[in-house]
Amino acid sequence: MALETMHKDSCMCSKSELDLFSIPPTQVVIEKGFWEAVDPITSISSSDTIEFLCAANSGVYTDLASSCLYVKAKITTAAGGNVDADIQV
Repeated sequence: MALETMHKDSCMCSKSELDLFSIPPTQVVIEKGFWEAVDPITSISSSDTIEFLCAANSGVYTDLASSCLYVKAKITTAAGGNVDADIQV
């Protein structure tokens, strides 16, 4: 099987994770990073979709590959009570 590139102008390379014996280059483009807490833009109810707005900031790069969504949730009965441990949800 012949190897092909994704784009006609693309060159082939190896995975940097497999290059164990070379000194890696130093990334100098990103000066700093930060985490930002983003609250939902709508009220949370049992039947609604939860939406977030992550507004673009000038000069700020959002790395979606390194983005995380932390959810702390509790599943309850329709009446708001605790769900039995043997019930599949």
